[in-house]
Amino acid sequence: MAISQSLNKKSSAYCKYPASPLLFTLSNKNISNDCEISLDEITVAGEINISECKDILKENNWVLTSVNPIDGEPSTYNLFRDGDSIATLSKNRYYSDSWRIDTSNHLTAQEKRHITNITRLFNKPRITRIDIAVDFINFDDAGMIYTLYRPNTKIFYTRGTNGKFESITAGVKKSLQVYRYYNKLIELRQNHGIKAPPYIKNWERLELQLRQTKTYNTVQDWDNRVEKMLNCLILPEVTRLAVPNVKERAMINQLLNHPEEFKYISSRTRAKYRKKIRELHKKSTPTRINLATKALEHKKNDINKEITSFL
Repeated sequence: MAISQSLNKKSSAYCKYPASPLLFTLSNKNISNDCEISLDEITVAGEINISECKDILKENNWVLTSVNPIDGEPSTYNLFRDGDSIATLSKNRYYSDSWRIDTSNHLTAQEKRHITNITRLFNKPRITRIDIAVDFINFDDAGMIYTLYRPNTKIFYTRGTNGKFESITAGVKKSLQVYRYYNKLIELRQNHGIKAPPYIKNWERLELQLRQTKTYNTVQDWDNRVEKMLNCLILPEVTRLAVPNVKERAMINQLLNHPEEFKYISSRTRAKYRKKIRELHKKSTPTRINLATKALEHKKNDINKEITSFL
């Protein structure tokens, strides 16, 4: 639920401001098969004595939206745009001076300054979460026909009324690494009430969510993890030309559509079919994956600069 500056000052929910067509414009509106890679969301954590920073928070337009019911001390501040939250500063419930800022990366220069003016007050600031978005816009092979192949990981699906996939998620909410593949046009319309301009015919997003802990520094090599995610986006049907043996083809198609069933087969059979699937993927990498790999190589330095600019 969105935090409204006028309607819900006590809420501590975080309202994600979407990568909407209002903020996203194609370099050429007639372009097809356009792949964009960007930093979508970020969380910065650190230590700060919030009672000493109230004036600075006010100067940077942060609004107190909730307090601790026991001691009355601040627990959440929000930064608003047109009445909706675009960033949240919240207290860690387990550590007295530990706070974090959650925000999307869809900010004006002024809004970003309001955020970094606070993160630069943090003692020992660190990135604890990033989301990297790989957007496939106006693609010839659109239609959510791909699937996520990630063995030994829980896969969750949602379908529309027409029976087609609307989203596929590999990994549970609190995993250090989660993959999501979804129809961005439907997500914008259903969750944010935003209708895309007519030149955006289709828009599918592959998204990587990384959480960092004191033990695992998953954020540092985010580009390698994006590349691995790209290789998990595959077409779920193997043709007779690729695999002539009908039994092997049926087995591969079943495992591609239901990777959780790997656990029901012997280790020897499991190794056999994983190898076959890897070989098939290498032989016929989809165009969108090749384009995304090139876009990643082109953008990774810029994204690294964006990530560190929040510290």
